[in-house]
Amino acid sequence: PPPPPPPPPPRDVWELVGRWVVASPSAVLALLTLLFLPFLYVTSVDSVYSAELTSLVPASMPAGLALRELETRFGTGLLYPYYILVTSKPSNPQPLFSAPFFAAAHEVLQQMVLAVPGTPRQNITGAFFANGEPVPFELVRMAFDAGTSFSNTTTGGHLRSLIETFFTKDGDATFLYVIKGDPFGDVSRRWLHEARSYLEEVSQAGGYEWQIAGMGAVTIDTQDSVLAAFPLVIGTTALTVFCLLGCAFGSVLVPMRSVLTTACTLVFVYATLQIVQGGAPYHLLQLELRAPWECPGVAWLVPVMTFTVLTGLNTDYDVFLVAGIRKMRALGASNDDAIVSGLRSNGGVITTAGAIMALAFSGLLASSTLAVHQVAFVVVLAVLADTLVVRMLLVPAVMALLGEWNWWPTAMRDADGPYLPLSEKSRAALL
Repeated sequence: PPPPPPPPPPRDVWELVGRWVVASPSAVLALLTLLFLPFLYVTSVDSVYSAELTSLVPASMPAGLALRELETRFGTGLLYPYYILVTSKPSNPQPLFSAPFFAAAHEVLQQMVLAVPGTPRQNITGAFFANGEPVPFELVRMAFDAGTSFSNTTTGGHLRSLIETFFTKDGDATFLYVIKGDPFGDVSRRWLHEARSYLEEVSQAGGYEWQIAGMGAVTIDTQDSVLAAFPLVIGTTALTVFCLLGCAFGSVLVPMRSVLTTACTLVFVYATLQIVQGGAPYHLLQLELRAPWECPGVAWLVPVMTFTVLTGLNTDYDVFLVAGIRKMRALGASNDDAIVSGLRSNGGVITTAGAIMALAFSGLLASSTLAVHQVAFVVVLAVLADTLVVRMLLVPAVMALLGEWNWWPTAMRDADGPYLPLSEKSRAALL
């Protein structure tokens, strides 16, 4: 029989890309894996997220500018101290404004300095413990006794002011504030958890209730609560995508591959954000220098806000591509023919959709609110990386290597004829 005619020249860039990928899928996959490994390392080992309030405040607003100036000049610890609230239990008839309470509170705080590492004694201030030193109740009593000369002194007036500031009018509650260097960092997180455990033991053993609050505590509690549920969100989303794609394509490996390639996109964009705005290269090289363009850090809300959105977008692009490939394979095209045909028919649509989405979010890159800017950066980069690299190179390479296993357990019809980069039958089916 005469030899088959040579395949016609490719009609567009996506057909050319498809032919190249299916011709050397192992090389394409190896190259992409090699390029991906540094981003995987940054995401898993060197990611640092910030909880600074300035990331949520527009820098262009007067209040935002003033807040950044305050934090730069005075530090976040002074602006956002921790507060220790003390109240009497209903079963305790002893008032807070009394010698027994002052003595018990002095003992609690002095032991706390010893029992909880990182407790800054000199930065604990209240009515009964000022600047790290216990305030004797006898002096306070004399300050309120008009019959003593001490009440007319400057120190006496200062003590009365402390009591009026840190005690309620009924005297049933009081508080102190504790200044930590970075109230939102990991060191303060450990201190908060240990201090709470210590004060819970004190509350159970005594007649007073000790609690910790403040902006730092609220932020850390919110982070802990959200991030504790985040793995469940990730798992539920991945399982949902797996089940839906499995039912849609009648395959086990298609949804599994889709979940893994989507994870690659997410790892890449979050690592890039850490490199560009989180200072990951400096952490890795243990350098103290900072580039002039470096931001205060990556806002911790960015992955939480963007994960499900990006998963949905990337899955949509994957469905567009795989649907075209499966259609051609069901018509009798070989696996490689079907991949090239799917890229040729849907590659331009996927890229255009990604470009539109990237353009829509690119306007937010000009936002002076750091968190908004970073959300836009992640979405734009994820859409472009997914539509130009992952769906056009990584997915076809993996599907070319898997061959007929792509559709397992569904049995596809036998491919018609020998493989050609794009057979005439496949081209005719497209047209």
